[in-house]
Amino acid sequence: MLYFAALALIGLASANPPAPKQCNGAVPKCVADGKNCLSIKVGDSSKDVCIKCEPNNVPIDGACKPAADNTNSCVTSDSGAGGVCASCQGSTYLYRGGCYTACPDGFYGKGDNTCASCDGSCDKCEAKTPTSSRCTKCAVTHVPIDGACETIAAAGAKCTAKSAPDGTCQSCGEGRYLYKGGCYTACPDGFYGKGDNTCASCDGSCDKCEAKTPTSSRCTKCAVTHVPIDGACETIAAAGAKCTAKSAPDGTCQSCKGENYLYRGGCYVSCPQGTPNSETNTCDGVPAPDCNLPNCKSCPDGTCTECNDGFALGDDKKCVPSSVNKSGLSTGAIAGIAVAAVIVVGGLVGFLCWWFICRGKA
Repeated sequence: MLYFAALALIGLASANPPAPKQCNGAVPKCVADGKNCLSIKVGDSSKDVCIKCEPNNVPIDGACKPAADNTNSCVTSDSGAGGVCASCQGSTYLYRGGCYTACPDGFYGKGDNTCASCDGSCDKCEAKTPTSSRCTKCAVTHVPIDGACETIAAAGAKCTAKSAPDGTCQSCGEGRYLYKGGCYTACPDGFYGKGDNTCASCDGSCDKCEAKTPTSSRCTKCAVTHVPIDGACETIAAAGAKCTAKSAPDGTCQSCKGENYLYRGGCYVSCPQGTPNSETNTCDGVPAPDCNLPNCKSCPDGTCTECNDGFALGDDKKCVPSSVNKSGLSTGAIAGIAVAAVIVVGGLVGFLCWWFICRGKA
């Protein structure tokens, strides 16, 4: 009896073989040999992904998709037979044989559509250029300063770390701006430095902007179909009477027309800085666009040589209010010291005169 029962069970198992293993039960069609499932983090959220799919499927954002699907960003070298991608295209990046819209934490998307590791003690980073990154979150003992990790102690006044350190800054010191957990002397392209020492996004179709007031910006470079007119982006066609766009449009004006003046790639009715020149339709004496040092007017080699009105150059080549001298004392404090000195000297002279007169009479 037991013999026949066993045969029945074997027959049932043959008719209904075990279902193929899935990637942690989450990714169908992943090759289930125990080596092709990963748990990664993207934006601090954990995700199970497959790095090698069954033949004719490829990993797209960690899930196995048909290799023949022409909407895929995956380029294969074997029509998908190997179950992996050889390279990625569009706005996706190659990581461990798959194409991802965002690289996992600890990596950034390079210009060649691959994911590259963040530097040193950096836990999270983003692309700064096609071949370099800026850190947005460091190991807990460090914080991001100008895109690189420094120890909390070395960062000092540049960054106030969170009371429960997590590798980012809570706020930034004078002359620096908070951007994605780090402190910067200048905000990245697409952002401007606000009066509260934070970086804020440029408006609309603007690619680059600068502070106009502590809470507003003016655009200096637009999307290629637009140009800056009085600090806002207009289509090249709409701006025709004011701006001559470059022959190879790059989001800026080549020159200005009518009663408009060229200032940092845009045309303005009145110059935000510098002196209007009606012969050339330009604003003369404007500092270079890349001079982003706080309150600095001119910095030809990256070091400030001239400050904006109301500021003076300190010993450390930083601009400080002109009411503060290099010693760090305000003019009011210096005046107070001078008055006190006069009183002391006057009192001493009076005492000496009295002393000698009294002795003379004696």
